[in-house]
Amino acid sequence: MGTLKTLEHTYKSKQAAKRAVLHSWKRIEEIRDIIRENSEEHWKPTQTAAEAA
Repeated sequence: MGTLKTLEHTYKSKQAAKRAVLHSWKRIEEIRDIIRENSEEHWKPTQTAAEAA
């Protein structure tokens, strides 16, 4: 599953803590989407070392 992320700050209210958690979760989802998009693209080198020689 993975490691759990902890908040780096002590919040004064549950509302503030919830907001911080939601913000962190949205950021994690954005990063996952970027990784997914990058892995779907077929990476092709423009020129290999053998071709350059």
